[in-house]
Amino acid sequence: MYKLSDNTGLKLTTAKYYTPSGRSIHGTGIKPDVEVELDLTGMTDNQLAAAENYLKEELAK
Repeated sequence: MYKLSDNTGLKLTTAKYYTPSGRSIHGTGIKPDVEVELDLTGMTDNQLAAAENYLKEELAK
């Protein structure tokens, strides 16, 4: 972690990332369980709403 002069910071990571099952996601990332488009108007947080709905459905099982 490097402290910058404007009271912000920079964290540099030089490691590879793995899922709990051991699959490397370095350079590829992870495909989300639910894809939700960002509301570019900023009027609603549809990503948060989709996450809440997903969790409610999972808890109801």
